[in-house]
Amino acid sequence: MTKWSDDEYEILHRLYPVGCRAVQALLPHRSIGTIKVIAHRHGVQSARAKARRRWTAEEDAIIRANFPLLGSKRTARLLLTGRTPDQVCRRAWNLGVAYRTWTAEEDGKIRLHYRTFGPDLTAGLLVARTTRQVRARAGVIGTTTPKLRVVEPERLAA
Repeated sequence: MTKWSDDEYEILHRLYPVGCRAVQALLPHRSIGTIKVIAHRHGVQSARAKARRRWTAEEDAIIRANFPLLGSKRTARLLLTGRTPDQVCRRAWNLGVAYRTWTAEEDGKIRLHYRTFGPDLTAGLLVARTTRQVRARAGVIGTTTPKLRVVEPERLAA
């Protein structure tokens, strides 16, 4: 590992906010990983990192109040513009906010519709439940889709 020169540090400070690749274009003997590590050590941030917003107390309150009922997609779309569902979900996890527990009514709808309609359409019948959640819940309550068996034509005739 060779030591960085003053000229290399100057290039790093000048171009890293534009992007890591811009620095590597002028310093081809330095890897992207090395450039990122040195930039971090020197407190140089990319434009992308500067654009990240910190979570406000107001946003945290919105998540605490609405995430259990609406889920991450609806909360992000309706109440937290500028935040993605993944960001909302991660923030809720960090705050210790969980989805609401399953109700007997939801379990009943899953038992009634899951075998016929599958997880996608059943999730559409439930408020703020994803296909993945419905599939997992169906397994927990013992409702699974019937497995189709391939029957050979000879056996049908018999």
